[in-house]
Amino acid sequence: MQTYRASFGGTIWIKGDISQATEVYFNEKTPFHLKKFPSDEEPKKIVKALRENWHPNFANISPIFQVDGQSGYFLAFEKLGKSLGEFMKENKQLFFRDHLISEMYQQVLIELLRIFRHLLKLEVKGNLTIQNIFISGGAYCHITVIDYSVRVSQGGNSNWKELELLVRDMNAACGYAYKIGDMESFLKGLSNGYKNFFDNLHTFPLFWTLEMRRSLTCDVWDLAKDTPRRIFRPMMFGQSWELIIQNHSKLSKIKAHIDAFEALNRPRKFFGQVLSVVSVDELSSRACLALIRKSFAHFGKLKQALHDPDIQYEEDIQRLWESVFPDHIRMLRDVALVFEATLPSKLVPEMEVLKDMWLLDP
Repeated sequence: MQTYRASFGGTIWIKGDISQATEVYFNEKTPFHLKKFPSDEEPKKIVKALRENWHPNFANISPIFQVDGQSGYFLAFEKLGKSLGEFMKENKQLFFRDHLISEMYQQVLIELLRIFRHLLKLEVKGNLTIQNIFISGGAYCHITVIDYSVRVSQGGNSNWKELELLVRDMNAACGYAYKIGDMESFLKGLSNGYKNFFDNLHTFPLFWTLEMRRSLTCDVWDLAKDTPRRIFRPMMFGQSWELIIQNHSKLSKIKAHIDAFEALNRPRKFFGQVLSVVSVDELSSRACLALIRKSFAHFGKLKQALHDPDIQYEEDIQRLWESVFPDHIRMLRDVALVFEATLPSKLVPEMEVLKDMWLLDP
């Protein structure tokens, strides 16, 4: 490393030529992202905006400084942990399982949305790339953004597009390749960049916990009294849902065990109130959803009866159903959101969901 004298009276360490450097050390241990400016106008605006509107996901920032023998002005931002791109590539298994993203991935996205929303109000913007975002803290991950610039324009969807491209790069880094469903719905919301995005965040199943997902399969039909006809799509399953289950080794066993339990115990039916006009698609949907619901209700008995190493937790049942009927599960969520808008009893209360996601101001 080469040493240089900085204008604040201390020594800095640089690997290689300072004119090309993007990293600086103040104590030979902790790296900082180094950014150079031709004048002090832009760094002053950045420092003022970040310090007056501080946020926990901002990286620690140095004073503006010059270096002996060098032109221009410098700012440095502390690098805590590893870059998000590097971390995701090294720990792919932490970010998704089957077609569902993990709680850690949800947490990373939530923190990104928090800082993005905060920066939208400021004169500066975070330069959001997987190289400029650092992650630390292990299972309780914390992210910081290490690169900022003065915002050129407040208008347009360019900021939202940048966030969308970042999430796509994150998916590529950890190998999450599902092109349909929850993630694509969320990315579409980002690309639209509509002003009420954060008020409608609860409508994106990507951020729902397992309990929220399961509550839909348990409650949705009991709440349905006058289901809008437009919700049910013709030939939703593409074939008989009974045939799909019959041809699936695990689901066929689950159905057989559930039928046996219910033949002995005769529990109440899960179908709820039957509508006066019922389509074939609606009957199939109700019957399939009833079986999903029962698979949770009888989980303890199923676990004992199946002796299946792949079904040890209720989460395994959830993943199994969503992998076999992804379009059907997604349709049920659409139904639930319609009920939210029309019924006093909400399946997924907006304020509670946002509170859990830390997106409400205290």
